[in-house]
Amino acid sequence: MISSAWITGASGGIGLAIAESLAVEGADLVLQYRQNAEPLKDLQLRYPDQSIELIQADFRDVHTSLEAFRGLPAPKAVIHCSGYDFPGLFQDETLLSIQNQVNADLIVPMMLTRQVVTEMINNKNGVILFITSIWGQTGSAMEVLYSTVKSGQHGLIRALSDELAPSGIRVNGIAPGFVDTPMVQGYSDEEKQSILDEIPAGRFGSPEDVARTVCFLLDDASSYINGQIIGLNGGWYRG
Repeated sequence: MISSAWITGASGGIGLAIAESLAVEGADLVLQYRQNAEPLKDLQLRYPDQSIELIQADFRDVHTSLEAFRGLPAPKAVIHCSGYDFPGLFQDETLLSIQNQVNADLIVPMMLTRQVVTEMINNKNGVILFITSIWGQTGSAMEVLYSTVKSGQHGLIRALSDELAPSGIRVNGIAPGFVDTPMVQGYSDEEKQSILDEIPAGRFGSPEDVARTVCFLLDDASSYINGQIIGLNGGWYRG
């Protein structure tokens, strides 16, 4: 298991589960959050013997987000969980809403990755992971913007993994399906049941499902996995 990691979007359901899993393993962590620091402060209290640094940054604002990370030593792994989703009609999107989504899900993650890559190359070691989405694989009505930026992450993963593999760096993505987190609280019971009926596994994913897959991809046991988008969706999508 790696000794240090940056986790963006660490206060969300998936990010928090990943942070907990790595804290248990003794990793030093830098945890970015946008609004809710309380669960991360609790994590600090429960793991007092290791370095857990919190960074507040709204990735919709590129400049201030990059300034918040400036000068930090490069970690052994970067795990991008940040992002947000506001379903709606494409024609209702504005230039600002499009810019915000692209900044949060593509521009800032790319720039933060760029910040650490040189040191990873020098060390001939490193892991970069993106928590993407099933909608980046399939696209979805009412999710056009979100689908667009997530598929953009997939292109980044595939191209960057090819570029960095000779330097011993692995770049992969995990594309969850429907994961039971606060992010999906806006769905009605009827909508959730309709989705559940389509999932062969007969259940929604959990944040812990994603965290376990992250831990595997950080481990040497997965050292030959590179440039992959791993679907984590209970069989909902097999492409």
